[in-house]
Formats: sequence, C-alpha cells, structure tokens
Amino acid sequence: MKGECAFWVFMLLSGVLAQSIKFSSPVESIYVLGNAFSDTGNIIRLNPNALPARLPYGQTIGRATGRLSDGLLIIDYIAKALELPLTPPSLDTTASFDKGASFAVDGGTALNNSFFAERGIQLIVPQTIPLYQQLEWFETNINNYCATKETESDCVKNRLQKSVIFVSVMGDDDFNNAFVSGKSISEVQTYVPLIVRSIIDVVKEIIKLGGKRIVVPGNIPIGCRPAYLTLFSNGTNNTNGYDLFGCLRSFNVFVELYNHDLQTALISLQQEFPQAIILYEDFYNAFRSLLLGAPLLGFKRETLVKACCGIGGQYNFDLNRMCGSIGTTACPNPSTYISWDGVHLTQEAYRRISQIIIPNLLLKL
Repeated sequence: MKGECAFWVFMLLSGVLAQSIKFSSPVESIYVLGNAFSDTGNIIRLNPNALPARLPYGQTIGRATGRLSDGLLIIDYIAKALELPLTPPSLDTTASFDKGASFAVDGGTALNNSFFAERGIQLIVPQTIPLYQQLEWFETNINNYCATKETESDCVKNRLQKSVIFVSVMGDDDFNNAFVSGKSISEVQTYVPLIVRSIIDVVKEIIKLGGKRIVVPGNIPIGCRPAYLTLFSNGTNNTNGYDLFGCLRSFNVFVELYNHDLQTALISLQQEFPQAIILYEDFYNAFRSLLLGAPLLGFKRETLVKACCGIGGQYNFDLNRMCGSIGTTACPNPSTYISWDGVHLTQEAYRRISQIIIPNLLLKL
C-alpha cells in the first residue's frame, strides 16, 4: 500500500512539473462527444430548468454555466493546455465554433434510448442525447462550418486533421441508468460488449470523416461515488465489500473489467487504422491517485466519499433531492472534496486529474 501511494504521489508531482513545460501542438480545435464529464452547457439549453442552470453549480467560478461541477471540467483544462478557448456547447447559438464544440450532454449514453426502453430501464436524464445522435450533431456542425469555406469535403478533412476529438467517458450513464433501475452487476456486464462496440463504431466513423486524433477515456471508480454508496450499500454489510477508502469493491471491479475491454478494443482499432492516433486515457487510476494522495492534495480524508453539495445521510446524497434542489446546501470549500454532487466531481478533482493526464496526452497528440 505504501509503495502504491508513493507511486501515485510521484505521478501527481510529475504531472504538475510537466504542465509547467511548454508543448507545441498541431491541434487547432477540440470536439467532444460524451456526457456530463464534458458537457459545457448543452443540458441547460435542452432543459433551461435543469439544476446546473443555476448556483450552486459553478459557485467556484462565480456563475452557473451548465457544467455539472462547482467550476471547470477536465476538457476545460485540456483546452487551456492547448492554448485554445474553452470548448463551447454546440447548442449555444451565440457561440463561435472556430475552435471546436462540445456535443456532450449530461446523461449521454453509448447505447440508444430504445435499448433501455426494451429492458424497462428508466433514463435518469430523460432529455439526454445518445452517442449516435451526438455524432450526427458533430457532422452537421463541421459541415455548416465548411459550407462557406473551400471545397466542403476538403475543408472537413483538413479541419479534422488539425483537431482532437474526444469520445469522453461513455458507458458511465449506461451503467448508472441500469443500476438505478435495479439491474444487477451480472446483468449489466452483458451490456458491456454492446457499449464498447457502440463507442468503437463511432470512433470508426470519425476516422472515416478525416479524424486523425481521437481520445477515449476510461471510466472512474463508480464504487467511490456517494450516490452508489448511498443507493447500493444495503447489501454490503461485511467489511470485505469495501476497500480502504470506503468504496464499494464490486462496482469498482466491474469498471476495471469494462475499462480493460474498452482498452483492448481500442488497441485493435489502432491496428486497423494505423494512420490515426487513438489514445486511451486512464481516468480510473488518475482518480485513485486523488484518494491515495488526498492529504497532500488538500482533500479531507473524512470527506473523500462524501458529496460537497447535497443533503442527508452518511454521504450527503439523496437521489430525490439532488444538489441545487430546495433544502440542499453546498460546502463552503469544494476544493477539499472530490465529489461535488454525489455523481460528478469538483473543479479541484478535475484539475488534479488533468495534471496527471495532460502531459502524456500532449506528448502523443
């Protein structure tokens, strides 16, 4: 355990040092498909009454932008590292898309809505947009941008050659919807090949359009979420069901297996398309480094698996009274928490994860 902790502290410090070094990058724009990890404001344009449309969401940066955090997201830190403007939500009619766009939507799933309906699974975010539809938005945005440029096909290809495209943290909400609807881990495991195939198919389409640099992150340890600990701890009465941080082992093992399958599929895809740069980003272990190095990073041990914003119970989470609902409150110092609202992370957690992944990302783009 001590050796593992020392390793990840070293990784964090290396990341901080590497970010102080200037990188030259051929990337001129960022496009993002995904869920709340990369939704820079689409959800509040689909639903102006959505909770992230108002404070306390965004409290650290002084305004609610639609990001499901108290401030910025990993994709924002990546944009800064590439010296690009923050990636605007594609549904913002006032935004410029010269440097890219985010098509990610809170609750975004890899599988289509019909998959969940056929299995009696309720969508936690009913108005969300699945991955295939985000791909359609992406193609429309690119074509609209190129409509007044050089020959459209040349413009699309040239633009994508100079872009990085993220297919970000897909599968996460497929799992959330299924588990909250009462599906077992063993049943949801049968969905994994379909989820991975959906992601791979979308990445293929992006490459065929001309995409050269595609980044696909893995999932974080969902068993450490206050939401999961609140909803699914009842059947875990023995201490063996939890790890040393108080996370649910079974859900984290499930995610590890999913991440392995996704990474294996991406390796095969890279062999099929050697001209492209297909990167897997290890969000799982980057997140674990926050737990292992918590005191050094300013996170309080007593709140590692507790939500900053919420209400009720051991983990400050109530599915029926999410952060921003009447009666909920936000902690005064989110930077000491990893979880913002029980599902999504604080700006500080996103910033620390970014410090780990960005140096390696920039070196490979």
